[in-house]
Amino acid sequence: MEFVNKIVVIIRGDLLVWQKLNVTAFLMSGIGGTQNIIGEPYVDGDGVAYLPMSQQPIMIYSASSRELKDLLKKALTKEVKMTIYTEEIFETYNDADNRAKGEEIAVQMINSRANLILGGGKRYFLPESDGGSRKDDRNLLKEAKKLGYDVCLSAEDMAKSKSDRMLGLFADYVMASERPEPTIAEMTEKAIGTLSKGRNGFFLMSEGGKIDVYGHGNNAEGIAKEMLDFDEAIGKALEFARKDGRTLVVVTADHETGGAAVLEPSKDNPKLTMGWVTKGHAANMVPVYAFGPGAENFTGTLDNTEIPKRIAALWKQRLN
Repeated sequence: MEFVNKIVVIIRGDLLVWQKLNVTAFLMSGIGGTQNIIGEPYVDGDGVAYLPMSQQPIMIYSASSRELKDLLKKALTKEVKMTIYTEEIFETYNDADNRAKGEEIAVQMINSRANLILGGGKRYFLPESDGGSRKDDRNLLKEAKKLGYDVCLSAEDMAKSKSDRMLGLFADYVMASERPEPTIAEMTEKAIGTLSKGRNGFFLMSEGGKIDVYGHGNNAEGIAKEMLDFDEAIGKALEFARKDGRTLVVVTADHETGGAAVLEPSKDNPKLTMGWVTKGHAANMVPVYAFGPGAENFTGTLDNTEIPKRIAALWKQRLN
């Protein structure tokens, strides 16, 4: 039997099983509504009516993030009709709200005149005419250059930059934590090397942002990888602090995600395994570690809102 349409669903390979099932269902709703593939309603022998389903076979594959990007480019050049379900829609349920928030934050970043801004989200800095998502036609990369920023779009650009004011955007949306992007350790090391040249000290926040993402997915392998990357970044900060002798390093989290626990091995399961209590944020306490001058201010049990206040107090500043 021949079919007019060729229908293929491609799912990111590192998703959990429940996520793959959900995304497949969402994608099929888009295909079913536009491709004229739905058959006739079914009525069984007892007269019970059932909703119609696809009358054509559907092929389902998995691919890496990079492979998905390549496939998307090929599909666009061949004008293949597509539906897409992106990671950010998981967070805001619609692209309009997500885009508006991202675009607003991008403007705030540029207006803040921070010395260094390194990460992903390039789409929010560019107008649609330049491949971004901004509908106001503002090109924040050009605006940043006028403000004195060295705009870096790759790990190589960042490594070569000698500027004391840098905007580095290494992914259209969330960074993939793989080459050719810089690692969080490399970004941290570059930031420290740049900011430490000033005479008045510096404040740097370096975030392992995808630890939370993998916590929501109860993905132990993903958390382990991101924590190892984050640990390498902490190592760069501690290496500088030990040599400098005047730098405070504080390591903590704003919350815990997933209620993760390491389960004790047993005869039936001799390997260490992870257990979870939720796919949302848990109320578990998170640790806070500190090294350097003022570290004694970060002991005991603290409300997390106390941490920025205590950092500010060391600078003889008071937060609202």
